[in-house]
Amino acid sequence: MKNDNRQKRILTEILCAVSFIIASVSCTDNFENINTNPFGVDPNEANAVGIANRLQKPQENLFPESVGMLQWWNNLHVDIYAGYFMGVGNFGGDNNYYYGFREDNHGPFENFYLNVMKYTREYTPACKLVNKNHLGAISQICQVLGMLTVVDTYGPSPYRSVKEIKNTLYYDSDKQIYYDLFDDITEAIGWLKEFVASNPSEEALAEFKKADKLCGGDPEKWIRFANTIRLRMAMRIVKADPVNAQAYAELSVREGVLTIADSDIELLGGWAMRALDFDYNDSRANANIICILKGYSDPRLDKWFLKNHKALSDINGVEVLPENQEFVGIRQGVPITEKTQYMGYSHANCNWGDSRLIMRPAEALFLRAEGALRGWNMGGTPQELYEEGIRSAFKSVSITDPTIVDSYIKGELYDAPDFDWDLMEGGFGSAEFVNYYDEQYNIPAGYNDVSVKWHEEDGREKKLQRIITQKWLALYPYSFEAWSEFRRTGYPKLFAIPAEMNQSSGTIDTDIQIRRMKFTEKEYNTNSEEVMKARALLNQNGAFSPQDGYDNGGTRIWWDIDTREKTEPNF
Repeated sequence: MKNDNRQKRILTEILCAVSFIIASVSCTDNFENINTNPFGVDPNEANAVGIANRLQKPQENLFPESVGMLQWWNNLHVDIYAGYFMGVGNFGGDNNYYYGFREDNHGPFENFYLNVMKYTREYTPACKLVNKNHLGAISQICQVLGMLTVVDTYGPSPYRSVKEIKNTLYYDSDKQIYYDLFDDITEAIGWLKEFVASNPSEEALAEFKKADKLCGGDPEKWIRFANTIRLRMAMRIVKADPVNAQAYAELSVREGVLTIADSDIELLGGWAMRALDFDYNDSRANANIICILKGYSDPRLDKWFLKNHKALSDINGVEVLPENQEFVGIRQGVPITEKTQYMGYSHANCNWGDSRLIMRPAEALFLRAEGALRGWNMGGTPQELYEEGIRSAFKSVSITDPTIVDSYIKGELYDAPDFDWDLMEGGFGSAEFVNYYDEQYNIPAGYNDVSVKWHEEDGREKKLQRIITQKWLALYPYSFEAWSEFRRTGYPKLFAIPAEMNQSSGTIDTDIQIRRMKFTEKEYNTNSEEVMKARALLNQNGAFSPQDGYDNGGTRIWWDIDTREKTEPNF
């Protein structure tokens, strides 16, 4: 009964703490009056039917299934900034396409706190109470992965006060959050290693499998998954803290990360892009990914996108491209006054039953390739790991024919008859972008100027560009990670919005593009005192633009170090 009451008290505090999102609830006014526990974990039910079932919830929300949440979580902003998708409607004029920012960009924030952290901070201690830390590890890894999305999107965010179930939510610096996340995921890895070493019973493994939505009930795959998350985090801070970056990266590889033998980490079914793209007609392919795939004659192009499903007309109403002739993306930032301008452009090739990607093993290989390029012990040479990363990425989309894969790696597909443009020897990088509606927004071929084929004589920066460009392709459609890596490295080279369309009042540099999202309007309305304190946290580590301390899209978060004046900016 004591433990049960404790769990009720914890959930009461949880419901109070998330009231900054649910504006109708006030922590100070209602805390004593909330005395029910609709989501709490009863330790007496901490078995395969109880706690294991509940642990599925935060996993399911790492990539939301809801159409509305997907749209506000990432489709109307991060999908665009990553270069994967672009909106078709203008959504009221001033919007995210042009860095004017809608005031309801709360999706990443809300998804994590309401749909992930609300559960994980209850379930992790509940698992400890009943000596099931291996189940708590699942919860804690989800918490780390979800929080990573938030901190990489906004910078300073509430974390410690949420974990500690405080009535007032205060913001931690993004730097502090990162080191807390390193501690948390290392702890979770330790719990899983202890579980594996204990030679668990069939009953314990069955319970673990029941709790697991991502790794098929395999605790060792969870260890590799968690180590890969830690490797991702390590590489993210390479400019801000190179010593710890190397240490965490080498530790993760030494303990075992995902390999080509692993399957994708994914949630089966329910990718709501089908509704956004086909039913709502709110989204289409971004010009960046279409042009890069075409530039490489990449066999993934028709797996991910469809050709124009309607005849395309120009600004004068003249038909310029018949139906079903070409893969055509929309350049972000072009003027859109009505949906009819670009609705005929390429759909995503997707269905409701498609899985929702959380992580591909290829990411681990590309991370190791970059680490090896930096001289770290990554268990292979940069070229070996890079080429293995491509093989793994192709395997994820069921392209396993060695002739096709090897030809791509060698650059032999550049001469495919459908891609006869002449950029340089062999042809590579990105195909010409044609804006069929208004040709003034066309972009010549070769904007992304790097080949697939590895050239050992290239400098480190060019090799890194090659690694990150292929990593960016492998990350599709997980745009949060793609956007973070673009900000960190500047690769792949993505089209900027037309300069005249930049509505940020000078706070966002058109060329280097958006660096973070603003704190949410809901937070300003319900937690304003702490948000104002958080603005001061934007000034750390010397990483920021002349807009230091301002809550806008041009202010850099702590790991986003501006090194553009260096000969090799990323080294």
